[in-house]
Amino acid sequence: FAQKRIEALYFERQNNSIMADQSWREGVASLKQERSNPENALKAAMILRHLVDLAIRRGEGEDNEVIADLEASLDLDPETKSSYLKLLQLHKERGDKKSYHQWVEVAVKRFPTESDVLMVAIESATQKKAFKKAVKFANTLLKVDPINVKARQVLLSSHVSHARKLIKAGKYDLAGKELNQASHIEKSNQRSGVVQINQGLLKLQQGGSQEAEPQAKQLIIEGLQLAGGSLCGQFRVRVETKLLGIKKFEEQVWPLLPALARNYLPSCQEVSELVSLINAYHEAEVNFLLKVLEPFQAMLQNAAQQDFSKDELMSICQCFKQLEH
Repeated sequence: FAQKRIEALYFERQNNSIMADQSWREGVASLKQERSNPENALKAAMILRHLVDLAIRRGEGEDNEVIADLEASLDLDPETKSSYLKLLQLHKERGDKKSYHQWVEVAVKRFPTESDVLMVAIESATQKKAFKKAVKFANTLLKVDPINVKARQVLLSSHVSHARKLIKAGKYDLAGKELNQASHIEKSNQRSGVVQINQGLLKLQQGGSQEAEPQAKQLIIEGLQLAGGSLCGQFRVRVETKLLGIKKFEEQVWPLLPALARNYLPSCQEVSELVSLINAYHEAEVNFLLKVLEPFQAMLQNAAQQDFSKDELMSICQCFKQLEH
């Protein structure tokens, strides 16, 4: 092994990646044969991770061999958290969702209270629309890190997303409980309006009394104001209405919204907030954003005359580029 290690280091100095790779692998094979020394497994794992790092530097991070080496290193040494996170990132970049979700399960079992692993577990559960699971992971993360803003946001959005599923399934009482839990997560000075909008939509769907419709309208308008009013509030209400997939909502709710003049000129702050909102929905894989943006297109074109900073303009351009608008 010592001989192969020296050879490998020599070839690395010579920038001969093929021979260096071969020597390292022969060294790993040698270590695997000498099972009597418990340190050999760790040494072999470290070499495989070194080969992975070299391959990534050469731009070969998506090669099957790189993934295989990283997985083999975890078989030899399953206690290195950074290797799990690197493997998950590689699977994510390759678009291999099945392997990504499988390895998330392995990582979170191994490191059930580590913040960075829990964040990945939350992301995985949300992607699979396993909102109860996402809530469980977010609650665990908040016990470990009570001021984690991202975890609180995920917890809120998971309750709301689960409520949407329940509304679609006609389970209105359970949906109400989910939205009630969501309302307790938001701080009073940081409410986004999403809870109130969905509470209004739920009341509208339930019906059953003369008071239901006025109460629903009141909640929806309250949510619109909390979401920033005007442009951002209207956008939020339209997206939330469409997410429920109940056709009558668009016919009932959209006419309730305060009319915006076609020549309305949004401020720089308003456009920046709208971009953040669009990015958040896009990240959540909402796929009808262009449709919802149609009524606001003229206003956004008017807003181009505003005095945006270079960073703000870059952010706006990137947002619409990813929407392919």
